[in-house]
This record gives sequence, C-alpha cells and structure tokens, in this order.
Amino acid sequence: MTSVHILVDIDEVRAALVACSDEGAIQVYRAKRLRVVEAMHKFRDDCSKSTLARVRRVADEKVQAQLRRRAAITQKLQALGHSEEIAYLEENPVRARDYWEHQDVSSSIALYDDEFKTIYPRLKPMMDMAREKLNARKQRRLNSTRLQILSKLLEQHAIESPSKMSPSLADLAFMPEIMKILKIKDVNRYSVDVDFAAIQKMLPKLCKEWRRSQQERLAAIMPKGLNVSHLCLAMAYFQCDDCPGPIGYPNIFSHQCLRTLRPGYRNREDDVVRLLDSLGEEPWNMEPRSGVTWNINAAACAVDVVRAVGLSPRDATPEDMDRADVDWLECLTCRDPVKQRSRVYQWRTAIVHGMNHLSLRQPAVWSQVTRAEDIKAAEDEDIVQAERSKHHIPIHACSLCQLGVPRHLRADHLKLAHPTNEGLRLSTTFTPSPNAQLEDQPYKVVIPLARRPAAKATGQPVLDLTADHGQSHREVIELDDSDDDVIEILE
Repeated sequence: MTSVHILVDIDEVRAALVACSDEGAIQVYRAKRLRVVEAMHKFRDDCSKSTLARVRRVADEKVQAQLRRRAAITQKLQALGHSEEIAYLEENPVRARDYWEHQDVSSSIALYDDEFKTIYPRLKPMMDMAREKLNARKQRRLNSTRLQILSKLLEQHAIESPSKMSPSLADLAFMPEIMKILKIKDVNRYSVDVDFAAIQKMLPKLCKEWRRSQQERLAAIMPKGLNVSHLCLAMAYFQCDDCPGPIGYPNIFSHQCLRTLRPGYRNREDDVVRLLDSLGEEPWNMEPRSGVTWNINAAACAVDVVRAVGLSPRDATPEDMDRADVDWLECLTCRDPVKQRSRVYQWRTAIVHGMNHLSLRQPAVWSQVTRAEDIKAAEDEDIVQAERSKHHIPIHACSLCQLGVPRHLRADHLKLAHPTNEGLRLSTTFTPSPNAQLEDQPYKVVIPLARRPAAKATGQPVLDLTADHGQSHREVIELDDSDDDVIEILE
C-alpha cells in the first residue's frame, strides 16, 4: 500500500535529522518517528476498514429489512388463508426464489397495512397458481390411492373368473361409473377399501359390458359377413397401423401401441390428463385414436394353415389348432429336393411365414409332418436352435404375472412361478410377444427331407415337385359352397 505524506512533514524530518549531533540521537529520533508513522498507518487502515464495514452494514441492514418485509407479507397472506400456497412455494428452491424475488416482496421498505392492500392484487395470481398446482398434486395422490384399490378389485375378479377377459385398470377407470367416482374432489370419500364395496359388486357386470362393447368395436372393422362370434377363430387377425405383425383376439387388447400415452397430453393440464398420468397408459384404442384394421394377408395365410391342419376355417379356434394332432407343418414352397431338406413350422409361425411368401407373390403351400421320426427331428432341432439363439428369441408375456419369458423357458416358468396352476397350455397362457403380435421365429427348423402324406381329395392345394416349373401355370383349388364366407375374407 502506498503512503502519502505532506511536504511540511518531509521538511521537518530533514531538519530534525540535521539537528542530531551523533548516531545515537539519530536512532532515538528514528524510533520516535516510526511510532508516529505507525500511528498514521493504523489510522489510515481503520478508515479503510470502516468504509468496508459500513458497506457491509448497509447491505446487512437491507437484507434484514427485506426479511422483515417478507415475513410481514407472508404473515398477512397466511392470515388471508394462503398458508398452503406459501408452504408449496417455499418447499422448492426454484419456486421459493420466484416468490422471494417478486418486486413487492424483495423491497426493503417497511410494510404498512395500506401498502399491503395495494400489493395484494399483484401477489394473488401467484397464490392462485400455487393453489392450482396444489389441487393437481392432491388429485394425483387421491387418484393413486383410488386406483390402487381398484387394481386390487380387478385382480381379484380376474382370479375368480380366469377364463374371461378382463379390462385393464385404464379401461376400468374410464368407465362412466368409475370416472364419476374418480372426479370426486373430497379426499375423505372413496379413499378406503370399504367405500368400494358397491363397485366390487358391480364389477362383473361392468367387465361383461366392456367385453361386449369392445367386441362390437372389433366386429365393426371385420369384413362383411363376419360378426362377434368369428373373433375367436384361428383365422381372425387384426393389425396396428404402426406395426406389421398380425394380432389375434384377445391379444389385440394388450397391444402397446393402442395404449401408449400420446405426447400431446403434455400440453394439457386437466383432470383427464392427471388421471392418465397416474395410470401411465390410455384405455384400449382411446378416441380419437383409431389404429386397428383387419389384417387381410394374415387372414388369408391363416386360412391356408387351418386347412393344412385338417380343420375348417369357419369354426376352428386357436384352442382347436393347439389340440389338433398336427404339431408341425412343412412349407413345400421352401422344400429343397437337392439338399434333401425341409423347413417346418408350428401353426402360429407358419402364418407369419406364409405372409412373408405372400409379400413375394409366392404363396406358401403346406403339408402335415406325420412321420414320428420327422416329428422327433423337428422337436430336437427346435430345442437346439432355441438354445443357440436364446439371446435373440422374442420374449413372451405371461398372462398370470405379466413377466417376460423367453419362448424356450415358458414351461419352466409355469412350473416354478405358478406351480398351483396345473394343466395350463403354453399357447393360451403366453402372448406371442410383449406387444401381443405374432412374430416369426428367429431361427430355422430344418430337418431331413420329410415324407409327405398321401394327398386327400379335399380341395387342398398340393405342390407337384415333379412338375415343369419352367412353364407358367395356375393351381386349381376346388371350393364347395361352405367356403363362401372364407372367400369374402380373402377379398
């Protein structure tokens, strides 16, 4: 730090040094002068510190004045019934800063009653916003409590009626009878299990009406001549506008695309959006969504597969196909006489394989694998290929616990996770994939050339491997009058 002295002091120091007669006198004067200079420096430092101290003191007094004003405003707002709003604003640093830095709150001027009457209209919009957010939070918590109770009731109903399709929690919540309850704002109503006793009694009826209405929605998009009774057929398949895979009934109700929350809800803030946020999904195919259409290609391929198994497409259900004695079908179109190899499929994957052929304008022709040695070879090859491809095998969803299970571990899952549920069929207990659509298997089941059964006069298409494939020819299929409805499906 630089020291500044006036010229008079310099002259006095020089004169005093000249007057000193010896070295001892000079040392005495020097010590005396140092004490004077130290006193001057101390005074200078005290002045500098006092300036900084004054600045800090003024700043501290301003902060204290702001705190007193904020406390006074907060007290008056709480007296007007805004205690919850103030607590909501101050529990979050961002919201608290918005409140504290409000121009009327951050002032250091003392607050008077007349001034508060002036600034309250400017603070009220902030209180209203906080109240709206608080109500939304309370509604979400209330929705969560009520939905948990409804989920338990729905789960209990599914256990009591395992053979009947049950709606999801989102489907149940948007039923008018349930929505009326969820819109009740009183937190003391419908908040415990006892309050839902009447709903528990109504649940079977509500589920039945939901099944009927959804079946009618699906029947409305089916081809002419088909109705609700045809939904359960093995050749009935739908498709999602965003997914290529065929989806059967009732797996169509589990398709994720038709339940995923749409991004547009982020721009809204109302009771419906808050309910959807609590559910995490939409009811099935919620309006104005309309993403389900009839899969004509899958239906055509399924008709061929059902006939190849030896059943009638008019009345064969997936359960009938599972119970049939035909476990494997050979694709004669893919048969390789040169390498003496046959590609075989189970009936569900055969439908997807047939769709692949159809996309190439090369229809698949199917034949039953009947020889015991061929069936054994197919089963063994399926196990080997599944083990090799286990990292690429589609995950199947268990309908009992909603757990994703690899295809080759489905039987083990039932034994370990559901030992009390005996006699369950893999095909009915597991959906083909978490997205509920049929998928082609990620590996090929290839066996030595299978011996074809003798052709029967049933109008089934039979591929003549000895024919001259160099010439274009049409295959003739004989149909009787009972196949009129099948023709309509394929049109």
